[in-house]
Amino acid sequence: MSARSENEVFWRADGTSFAAEYFSHPKIKDGKIVGAVITFMDISERKQREAEIRYLSDYDPLTGLQNRRHLISSRRYADKATRSHGSAGMSLSSCCPGHPRKMPRTY
Repeated sequence: MSARSENEVFWRADGTSFAAEYFSHPKIKDGKIVGAVITFMDISERKQREAEIRYLSDYDPLTGLQNRRHLISSRRYADKATRSHGSAGMSLSSCCPGHPRKMPRTY
């Protein structure tokens, strides 16, 4: 009967908010719930680190440009949308600057 949530936003008396996680454990006496012990934790820093990791998984930290993983993920999303809606597909070409004889690859 314990409960846990990490998708909560709590508000301080001064009007500011923070991401919170809480655990709730019932206190049982003679087979009846007579209360609960609830533990709250400020998880703002953890949420910020998680967001940073998600960003770095899709963007280059030096240039801020989208990386290959992001491109592949976007392509899969577009392909899925194309199949479900029957619309035109997406075509990407790449070529190597300075190598005019190489044929562009189409994905």
